[in-house]
This record gives sequence, structure tokens and C-alpha cells, in this order.
Amino acid sequence: YSKKTIGSKNIDVLNKHLANLMIRYKLEDCLDIPPKNFIFHTVDGNGDWRKVYDEAIRQACEEKQRSIKSLEANLMSANRIVSLAKVDMAVELALNILEAGKQVVVYGSFKDSLALVRSKIEKEGYGVSFIDGSVANNKRGKIVEDFQTGKNQAFVGNMIAAGTSLNLQNAHNGIFLNFTFTPTDFAQAISRMYRGGQLNKVNINCILVEGTMDEYIWNLMKNKMSTIDDIIDGKKVTITNITEQVYRIIKSNQK
Repeated sequence: YSKKTIGSKNIDVLNKHLANLMIRYKLEDCLDIPPKNFIFHTVDGNGDWRKVYDEAIRQACEEKQRSIKSLEANLMSANRIVSLAKVDMAVELALNILEAGKQVVVYGSFKDSLALVRSKIEKEGYGVSFIDGSVANNKRGKIVEDFQTGKNQAFVGNMIAAGTSLNLQNAHNGIFLNFTFTPTDFAQAISRMYRGGQLNKVNINCILVEGTMDEYIWNLMKNKMSTIDDIIDGKKVTITNITEQVYRIIKSNQK
């Protein structure tokens, strides 16, 4: 059946096969762990970065998009600029958590904003475990161990490179520098803390920049995650690519 149920092209067939083959239990139904708590923080949409962001959006809307990958690459350039605008807020939140004697996890997608967060936290005297795509797999275990044992008080990681297979459950405070066009990347990163053995309520701090694509991506991500649940539960759904939806919203707002 794999040839008939690839991706989102044959949702009805996928629903049918899942209904016959899978019994689904959510993590919170199986394990006695506290709930997740989403906390939203807002950054003013005006700053020195704004002109660069507006230009990136203009170029993304004017360029003839040849594929979803091309469109996503253009929009990611704007998303990177928004991520940089959140660095000061992310560091402030992280330092507040650290000063309270608790560990913190910071996730993002862009090398420059992650490097700034790491540098600013280290300048305050805290140890930081850091993982992005440049860190070899055979070194990651020791980096995580240094965080889990408390040698380092903060963990800073790329949402994809450090978003799966790691156990960061000693922390229950996370900060996200940006959202992605793939909700599962976000969900997987949260699951590094929100997992079996977690004894505390997990606080997910999401930073939103006013008047930017942040607002669109977050709302679309929520809908997409709900859609994923509906597919697995066998409900009738319509699939739309988040990248295309963000592009359409931005394009319509520019008119």
C-alpha cells in the first residue's frame, strides 16, 4: 500500500489503513506527567531590522517561485531576520530562569541567532551545552550529559539537529526563537523535555514579533498540528502546505 498512500495525496486511503492498523494513545494518556504550558511573549515589530525584513518579504513576493522549496528558501530569509529580532528577549527570559536556579533549553533554526544567544548566556557566567548541524554525532552524547548532570545550566540547539533522540528532561523550561514551516520539528523539540520521567510542568516560551510572519506561521502551525491528529484519528481533512499558506497571506496583505 505504500505506493498508494505517500504524503498527503491520498488522505482517504491513509485514513482507512491507519484505522485498521493502529490504536492511538497520546503521551499524556499513557504516562503520569504534568501538562505543557505555552507562554507567549511579544517583541515590538519596529527596529533597525525592520527595513531588512520588509525587503526580504518584498523579494519573496516578487520573485517567480519555481517550487515549494524555492518559496520556502525565500521566506526563511525573512524568518531568519525575525529570529534575530528575538535574541534579546530570549536571553532575558533565559537569564531569569537561570537566576532562579533552574535549567533552560533554547531552540531555534538559524546559526547566527543561536550563536548570539549562546554567547550572551556564557558572558553571564553560565555553562552552555550547544548542538547544531556542525557537531559530530559521536560528540553529542557528552554534550547532553553535561547538561543533564548540571555541569552546564543551559542547552542551546538547532531545532532539527538537536530536536530528536535527545533526553533533556532535567529541564522543564524551553524557549523558542522561531517557528518552522514543519510543525513536527517544533513538536519533536518540545518532546526532548516533555517525555516520560518529566516531573514538572513543562513551560514552552514562544516569542512572537508583532506585524511579521510569526503571527501567520504560529496560527497555521496550530491548525496543521490539529490536522495531523485528525488524519491519525481517521477524520476527513483537507491538506494545505504551510509555506504556500504563509505566502498567500503575505501576498494578500501587500496589496
